Amino acid sequence: MGALNVPSRVQLLPILTVNFVGTLGFGIVLPFLVYLVTRLGGNAVIYGVLGATYSLFQLVGAPILGRWSDRMGRRRILLLSQIGTLVSWGIFLIALAIPARPMVTVNSAALGVFTLTVPLVVLFLARALDGLTGGNVSVANAYLADITPESERGAAFGKMSVASNLGFIMGPALAGVLGATALGETLPVMAAFVISVVGTVIIAVRLPESNPCVLLQEPESTSVAVSDRTLLLLGSAILAVSFAFFASIRTATLYAGAALLAVGNGLMWPSLLSILSKAARPSIQGAVQGIAGSSSAVASIVGLLVGGVLYGLLGGLVFPIATAVTAGVFLMALLTGTGSRTMTTSTAHD
Repeated sequence: MGALNVPSRVQLLPILTVNFVGTLGFGIVLPFLVYLVTRLGGNAVIYGVLGATYSLFQLVGAPILGRWSDRMGRRRILLLSQIGTLVSWGIFLIALAIPARPMVTVNSAALGVFTLTVPLVVLFLARALDGLTGGNVSVANAYLADITPESERGAAFGKMSVASNLGFIMGPALAGVLGATALGETLPVMAAFVISVVGTVIIAVRLPESNPCVLLQEPESTSVAVSDRTLLLLGSAILAVSFAFFASIRTATLYAGAALLAVGNGLMWPSLLSILSKAARPSIQGAVQGIAGSSSAVASIVGLLVGGVLYGLLGGLVFPIATAVTAGVFLMALLTGTGSRTMTTSTAHD
């Protein structure tokens, strides 16, 4: 009971393109988002809350969309999710066109000084909608699990990670070019909107359904590859080491830490997703990936809020704490021994 009998290279390219396009759009807007929030009346705290808003609503939406994709098909839910992203960029553009009229000014010892303006509220609405329909990553991961045999799944998730990272690399570069025009922030957001249109068209026209008979398949036994676990352990170890580099004030050391962070994350996260995909039977693949997406959202929320507070209190000492936490994850993965035993997927009825 595995992937459909369609050459994986035919189906893999569209889903990789969709993933690349999704991160490219946000990568274009991300570099100037903090300046935009400040110009519209916000401060660093409001910027952090805006970032956490996406993750908070993704926490709600990802499991729902993942489960829907199990019942109604991956392609249909991916299209719904992508349309949500498209609409959210449209709302983002509307926010840029609204005058920054103040609603209320806050002067707090904990939150600092900021002014809540109408366009700032609209920005929060845009990020909330994008987060609520942001289960496209989880559904795309379930799609990838549908179309790849277990022996190739780790490599497939690695390609997905590369596609995402390319979007985040190319996005800021495009932002620098587009943001230097007389249109300012408007042109990059327009570009993100157009890119989202392209993603919607790709799903509608080029992406076939990955497994229309997924609910008719029976549970199957599966084993976690010793390679997936090794990469998971290696990636988490590299991540733990990378955070220690950020305590330095030397530019070269910071760059080295960023490189190690990228390598560690690139090894650990695809391997974890591969292990999860093998532990879930096909009929609940979307739900499992959705829960994984929610877990990631929770980590993002906690990291943005708690990390900001700790950095304000402890400064550079926060990075050894991050090292210790990640080292704890490494030890947990080492002691579980998931690679040495066969796992049977759940046989519970839907």
